[in-house]
Amino acid sequence: MKLIGTTLLLFGLGPMFLDMVGREIVFLVWIDQWGPEIGWALKAAMIAIGAVLLMPSESKTEDRSAPGWTPHRKNDGYRDPVADLYNKPMA
Repeated sequence: MKLIGTTLLLFGLGPMFLDMVGREIVFLVWIDQWGPEIGWALKAAMIAIGAVLLMPSESKTEDRSAPGWTPHRKNDGYRDPVADLYNKPMA
């Protein structure tokens, strides 16, 4: 998604900057075909969509600070009775 977001962001910012200095990218000329206002709106939409795609997504890593977390399995509430025997303090 980062590649798509970066590409959209560059294809939005590049023509916007080049339009200010009087230049155009040949394969993006179709953007201004419907008029300058629609062209600016399409460029702004590409920038917005590209920025959204570049936003970091919610991390899907496990919470390692949770009590009972082990690197072998998810902490899904299951308690291993055999492991409990070995973790008890000696009396």
